[in-house]
Amino acid sequence: MGWKSLSKPKQASGIGIKEVLSWNGAQMDHWIWKLYNRPENIWAKRVHHYVLKGTDFWLASTSVCTKHGKFKAGLMYDLIRDSYDLVHWAPLVFDKVVAPKHSFMGMMALPNRLPTIDNLVQRGLHLLNRCVLCCNQGEDLEHLFFSCPTFLFSGLVQDYVLVVGPLYC
Repeated sequence: MGWKSLSKPKQASGIGIKEVLSWNGAQMDHWIWKLYNRPENIWAKRVHHYVLKGTDFWLASTSVCTKHGKFKAGLMYDLIRDSYDLVHWAPLVFDKVVAPKHSFMGMMALPNRLPTIDNLVQRGLHLLNRCVLCCNQGEDLEHLFFSCPTFLFSGLVQDYVLVVGPLYC
């Protein structure tokens, strides 16, 4: 799983780690906002006097990233970072009652990114595509979680899907 995938929001199948460059840009915009909207601030006075010396280097609308008259770096971050398609299963996987190891497993399994033998073969590894548990079929996500007779968990998953509904497209 690449850094780009990890830095996606949870609602878009990532784990919500902030992209450092985008977050840094949002924080820098925060200081620029303070410079123009809080001129009574000691820091802003020093910058105006010693750095800008009466000149205006930036004219920008900051109303998009303010809430109740205060700049919100998180809103700026949402504007700067890449946008992603949201996934419908994120609330189920990233619920506060779900253990982190189960959230991670769901985050990998639902978009079919678990390193099953089938996925490893598709990535170019030369492996015999047989389930290591039952040796009957190819080892893919569908077989492991829903039809492997040896894997005890597959029956539990089938029962859960019947109650909750399908988890992935």
